[in-house]
Amino acid sequence: MIRPRKLLRAGLALALGGLVALAALEVALRSTARPVPFHLRAPRLRQLLNTDPSLMPGIEGPGLFSTNSVGLRGPEWGERGAQARVLCLGGSTTECLYLDDSETWPSLVAAQLRSTAPPRDVWVGAAGVTGYSALHHLEFARASELVREVDCVVVMLGVNDLWQDLLAKSDEDRLAMGAPRGIQQVRVVAWAHAQYDRLRASMGGLEHWAYPMPSLRAERVAATKRDDPPPMEAALERFANRVEALATVLRERGVRPVFVTQPVRWAAGQSPELEASYWFGWLPDGAYLSTASLRELMERYNARTRERCAALGVPCVDLDELNGGSEWFFDDCHFTEAGAREVARRVAAGLSAVMSDAVGDVLKPSDVDATSRSQAR
Repeated sequence: MIRPRKLLRAGLALALGGLVALAALEVALRSTARPVPFHLRAPRLRQLLNTDPSLMPGIEGPGLFSTNSVGLRGPEWGERGAQARVLCLGGSTTECLYLDDSETWPSLVAAQLRSTAPPRDVWVGAAGVTGYSALHHLEFARASELVREVDCVVVMLGVNDLWQDLLAKSDEDRLAMGAPRGIQQVRVVAWAHAQYDRLRASMGGLEHWAYPMPSLRAERVAATKRDDPPPMEAALERFANRVEALATVLRERGVRPVFVTQPVRWAAGQSPELEASYWFGWLPDGAYLSTASLRELMERYNARTRERCAALGVPCVDLDELNGGSEWFFDDCHFTEAGAREVARRVAAGLSAVMSDAVGDVLKPSDVDATSRSQAR
């Protein structure tokens, strides 16, 4: 019979060995894992993401999400000067996480620009990160060396500023978004969580922000809805100032800025089925803002974008005509396959008018004429 003291010693030795092994793994992960640069994803990432038609009607999955060698969603770019380079900057509506690489609106913009202006070679990539707002885009424009490698930056923004302003988030809280906190700062824990995500995905589960979507929708359905947003003038002015600063910084760095307003599906008087698909509108007291009030607020943010762009002489592609269209979105603001196609059509049309200025002598006069004739048709 094994004595209890012997069992205790064996258990302690086993636990100590396990701790030593975990410590060694932590050291190995910290020494080999490279931090992902701000506003980008990990380089050379390839992941198949599952979708659920009941949660995301209008998307057929799974879809491939991949990045190139610098962490942008898009192909590798060619030799500098041999092609026009367009970088799309934004949050989750630019990232298009659950759409296949070939179905995102930045990818479709590239295809349309190539087809309307041969023999021009056009590269389009995306630096979209879920939850990122004008503050994040401004920091990226100021600091990233990638900005100097492109000719034009297209920025879709507004909806993340809206919800973060409703919650009165500080700049510090916004910039900390997505950074590991608490126990997630332990690399072993983060690695184990990533392996669990992959296992769940391999069994048909949902990853990333779609995983808690049913519970988030249920919370909104059960919550009190209000039509009285908090005072927003100061937040709207801060947003407009960041739009202006972003345009100014991009111009100072030799890049042509183009802004895109954020369309949404919110509208007054929608069916209970559509209302049940929403999950935005959080307020600090636990209530939610009504969809009619959210729509009104979104239009005010978009109006500030248009006004500031007009004052600066910066192109702005206005997508407000898509507002309320159920075919374009699978929830509050994220695009279906049809929605991404429609956004791409409108953005490509807007870009065609400015691309010759953005890329200098990459285009010959005959190419510009050909583009104009193609648009006219």
